[in-house]
Amino acid sequence: MASLSSRSVPPWFRFRSATRLRLKRLLWTGLSVGAAVWLWNWLSVDETGNPVSVKSDEPSVQIKNLESFLVRRDGLPLWEISAQNVSVAADGLTTTATRIGRGILYRDGKPFLNLAAPRLRFFRTTNDLEASGGVTATGPNGFGFQTPRALWKNREKTVACPQPVKAQLRGLHFATPNLSYDWDKGVLNCPQSVEVIGRGVVLRGQKLGATLKTRQVRLEGGVEMIFEPKTADISLPR
Repeated sequence: MASLSSRSVPPWFRFRSATRLRLKRLLWTGLSVGAAVWLWNWLSVDETGNPVSVKSDEPSVQIKNLESFLVRRDGLPLWEISAQNVSVAADGLTTTATRIGRGILYRDGKPFLNLAAPRLRFFRTTNDLEASGGVTATGPNGFGFQTPRALWKNREKTVACPQPVKAQLRGLHFATPNLSYDWDKGVLNCPQSVEVIGRGVVLRGQKLGATLKTRQVRLEGGVEMIFEPKTADISLPR
């Protein structure tokens, strides 16, 4: 059978052939796009058809047996830890450390609070810290505390203990449902019922404020005082 030359092929036939070719290409492209869309939908929904949520706290970086992890701000050390496990969330906003060997919180580039806790979380956008799992801390002026959970609020320069806490400050011992300590002002606040134990003295009240610079303790709301003159370290007026 003789083959037709390009000149003998009618123009309408060549047009239809080109159209068919373009239609085939469009159809193949459509099928490819459709397959990609189907695959994306299959990956982004669960078996019930609901969208699969990606957790931002899933770790993207994990480190084992870290001897020193130092975070700086404006060239000065902000906090430092050693931990057996450190993970950075996929969004880079939080860093979580577990089995803490050493935890140091710096103030003006110098260590001022030593922390021990099973778990520590750092929030990059605010520079806040959260310690949990049973926290023990010690600092200057005899300040320290033991509590299940503690927060360092960097903007307010405040340590907050939102759960029952036992604290010490310059020879006084406090037991209260929650407290906060302002490092810049040197003020300890206990907004709920509190018991203060000193040498030979026990004080109870509904609210307490202690100022470090003036060594003043203010109790409010049904104050109760138990005083032992023989052992009390209080100078009584003559």
